[in-house]
Amino acid sequence: MKTSIPSSLADLATPAKSNTDDEIWVSEAPLRAENIRRTLSNLVPREGKFDEAHHFAKKSAEENNLGISMRADRFPKHIYSDGTASRTQKFPDIFRARKFMVVSEATVRVLRAFDLGNGAVYPVRLTRFDKETPVSNDGWYCLNFGNAKDTIIPERPIGMMRVARADDLVLFLLGGYLKPKQLAVKWSSLAGADLWVDPRMLLGFFVSGRLAAAIRAAKLKGFYLSPCETL
Repeated sequence: MKTSIPSSLADLATPAKSNTDDEIWVSEAPLRAENIRRTLSNLVPREGKFDEAHHFAKKSAEENNLGISMRADRFPKHIYSDGTASRTQKFPDIFRARKFMVVSEATVRVLRAFDLGNGAVYPVRLTRFDKETPVSNDGWYCLNFGNAKDTIIPERPIGMMRVARADDLVLFLLGGYLKPKQLAVKWSSLAGADLWVDPRMLLGFFVSGRLAAAIRAAKLKGFYLSPCETL
């Protein structure tokens, strides 16, 4: 299984042009500070000790962000507050627990009506720092994106920032607080799954217009969706 970020567009799945005139929306959920929750988990039970457990969790999260389909054992089974947050801290319908994205039961009900392709959701126990008190009576799930598509247009970087790595690979980071139609994407990426990532774009993911409409209709919080310009 390939675990490194593709070095060329040829390494990405490039779906055939779709006949639908649907839209593509981008989510800033992983990027927004409002969505970050300071947590620990059964994968990373302590802060500041970069041992084998940390390495495993880091690699799992990185592969998830590449759109790789993964089994449940690559994700936390129990996530809990690290003790710095208020005991009454609330959680939106999608949030970031360290490098993993977690979604609510309400979100999963919406997702299950759409094509997740090779993506999946895996149940996770979400509690306060005492590891016993649930944060709510609802279920929570780790989100495995599971799908990668050639979506962004580097030649049209408006709405993104270039990030050059030490290995000279250029990635892109959403600029944050996008305006409607500010980010240009490839219309062909509509084909296939309704939820996906472009591995070259950090801290963001895409959804079809159909899924975006359902998320908005359900009034799910934390997605921070913006429609893209499709070319």
